[in-house]
Amino acid sequence: TRLERMMGYTYCACPLFKYLDDKYPQQSVVVDDIVDESPETFAKGEDGGLLLRIRDPNGEDANFTSEEDAPVVRQLSFTVQESMPMNPARSWHNITELVYDECLIPLDTEHYGMDVIKQIKL
Repeated sequence: TRLERMMGYTYCACPLFKYLDDKYPQQSVVVDDIVDESPETFAKGEDGGLLLRIRDPNGEDANFTSEEDAPVVRQLSFTVQESMPMNPARSWHNITELVYDECLIPLDTEHYGMDVIKQIKL
């Protein structure tokens, strides 16, 4: 979910976010198709890589399991935005603040592709 992505990109020491979908590991990732299907969520980087857009966890189009969660999600979102990032990828990509709809998280699709090849060989 949106808040979990923000938290992972701030607090998780692992610098890679892996991309997985329902086609894993049977079909390769086609970045253009993913971006065309969900341009509000994904973007294509200058290097051709897949990027995940940080979106407002409290936005009008956000889904809550329970509306009672909204105040907690709002407070946690604020706390994450104000926190010192521990994820090295934020430093590597010069992300000094999390700005909704502007901040993009690079996604690892290389390992996805390796698993597709491995699956074909089986």
